[in-house]
Amino acid sequence: MAQAAVPESDTNTTVKKPLEYEAPSAAAVSLLTKVFLLTESDPNFPTRNDPTLKPLVWAKGGINRQMTWTELAYLIDPVKSGPHHLLLGRIHQPDLQRYIDHIARVKQQYVSIEDYVRHTKLGGTPHPRGGDATGTGTGKLECQIVLKPEQPNLIVFQANDFPYATTAEHHDLIWSIREIPAEEEQKLIEARYPKSEGWETLRFVSAQALKSVPGVHHVHVFAKRNTNATPTTTAATATATTTTTATTRTAAAAAVNHKQSN
Repeated sequence: MAQAAVPESDTNTTVKKPLEYEAPSAAAVSLLTKVFLLTESDPNFPTRNDPTLKPLVWAKGGINRQMTWTELAYLIDPVKSGPHHLLLGRIHQPDLQRYIDHIARVKQQYVSIEDYVRHTKLGGTPHPRGGDATGTGTGKLECQIVLKPEQPNLIVFQANDFPYATTAEHHDLIWSIREIPAEEEQKLIEARYPKSEGWETLRFVSAQALKSVPGVHHVHVFAKRNTNATPTTTAATATATTTTTATTRTAAAAAVNHKQSN
């Protein structure tokens, strides 16, 4: 996977990070012990009376079936979904277990989840904690990213390695060192999934207590084709958009960084 270029050293601006892995908050731990019968317990749930769908159940961080686009839109709306806000997840088996196993491996290798993301997603250079100057030793890896004054942010827009169980065609993540202004974020999403080509998108940022990577800003983006829309591009162009490569995505991120620095 292509990685974004990151300055390795600079004394002007250092992004701080937690020294150790941040344990989930008490609220998050409590949530992961609960079961929510979403379809049955919420009288306003959009698919409550749909006989073609199994009741949707959220339990201990996972769900029992794919979530429809309508259900997804409902659950990311805090006003409509209320206490069920952002109760999204992966299918219990095997997707959720695959994600849990991955996190366990990351914790064995890195000081924190944030260090892993800065290294593998944002292209930072990792160093072993407790190792010597040659990089040897048994210390876990840690990774800082240093931004130069002319580089106000670093943004990478890529597919989620462990997407939530939804009927969306894409579940992506926008990783960034700093929060992205709403207008700029919308431009990034529109560039990747143009409305003129029939794309619909949903986005959200998890509540801090629910974030699996609390120390690195990231936005969840879901996209699907609107089958009722008439794309203004040719089929070949639409296919090219759908199959955008990691290299192209990285180039787009670099272009954003260049634009920000001017």
